[in-house]
Amino acid sequence: MDKKIAIFALMFLILFLSKKNLYCHGATYEAQYLKDNKIKITIKSNDEIKKGVKIKYFYFEKLKVLHVGYEFEKNTNFNYTSDSIEIPLNSVIPPIIVILENKDFMVFSDIDKSSYKENILHLHDCGIINGYSNNRFIPENSITRAEFIAILLKSLNKDVKNNKNNNFKDLKYHWAKNYMYLANELGYIKGYNDKTIKPDNKITIAESAVIIKRAFKVNTKFEGIYTKLEKDKWYSDSVKYLFDSTILSVFDKIYNNFDEESYLTREEAALIISRTLSVY
Repeated sequence: MDKKIAIFALMFLILFLSKKNLYCHGATYEAQYLKDNKIKITIKSNDEIKKGVKIKYFYFEKLKVLHVGYEFEKNTNFNYTSDSIEIPLNSVIPPIIVILENKDFMVFSDIDKSSYKENILHLHDCGIINGYSNNRFIPENSITRAEFIAILLKSLNKDVKNNKNNNFKDLKYHWAKNYMYLANELGYIKGYNDKTIKPDNKITIAESAVIIKRAFKVNTKFEGIYTKLEKDKWYSDSVKYLFDSTILSVFDKIYNNFDEESYLTREEAALIISRTLSVY
């Protein structure tokens, strides 16, 4: 049985890329944009793996995706702990996606057919999201308010501390208690009249859009007209904000049967958070 190739993705805007170290199943990689229109990829073996690392190949796909393949040295007495390559970015179309490939590791076994595979992997590699047992992500499952808030706060690198607040009666023993209270204190989410905040309710596209607009200050790039968007609703401005700031696009699968009041899926949540980080 052939080993599956694991793909690790890091999305970034070329014009605003700075050095970034990310841990990826036995290696740390760094992506750095250089002034001479090149990108430098450095892959380092971490102390736990104790193997050398070597970049083996790279290639561009559709002028937007840069694939970089690497391997670990077989023995533990490695001669090189890191390897780097500088790659020209001539004719590429920003923003680009960098995908690292290693045949020895697999992240999620069920995302190959997802339209938002790169976004899922981007958040995984940044330590923002995890999957379930047996390397599953279950991309088409819905996501709860608590799960979405946890991902949001991790993406913002917020310091989530133990909160002794007891304002919401449905948070006392909840796993996301500290996340929900912090998001409430920051003004990202609000509670209900019955003194609940409903952490286990499925979150809708509309609700996620309102939260994103409150949490991220993104300069909108367009003032578009989107025929499938509802007008004069409590969420209309926030949903339009996602499209005007290029977090969502009319070319995304999510727009095919767009309904703001439908439940957000795990893969759609990954798309929205990943894209937001790219334009934030």
